[in-house]
Amino acid sequence: MVTLANVGAEHPPLKCQIRGKFLLFDPDYLGVYTMLHKNADEVCFKKVDAGSNTELQVLIGPEEAPNFCMRRFVMKPGGGMPEHTNTVEHQQYVLGGNAKIGIGSEVIEVSRDDVIFIPAGVAHWYESLGPENFEFICMVPNSPDKIEILGNC
Repeated sequence: MVTLANVGAEHPPLKCQIRGKFLLFDPDYLGVYTMLHKNADEVCFKKVDAGSNTELQVLIGPEEAPNFCMRRFVMKPGGGMPEHTNTVEHQQYVLGGNAKIGIGSEVIEVSRDDVIFIPAGVAHWYESLGPENFEFICMVPNSPDKIEILGNC
């Protein structure tokens, strides 16, 4: 166990272990959050009710990490999500496939290795162009999110 410098009178000194390149913090300091490793194949897919031919996996949920949720979306060709807004930002990385995404008044086409940032409150929608599934990782803050559906899928 290593003790790091005190970060202020309101916080106790940080205690952690050095394991390879990683610092593993004392769970008493961080609460219930600890290092996590799992295979995405172990996580169940759930149908996205507002979308068409769209499923998602919550790869890292709010009970597993304090600040961000990591989700994987899979849209079959022709599937998508209707125009909607969220009260949280989205940071996305395209794993594969092709899609049209509307963000505000812009429409873009995206494919493997593209990254997308959608600011909180900005209307957006998705349409999978095929021929293969459109798949992407979506990171969102672990804070309350109000979703408002504005259009049809």
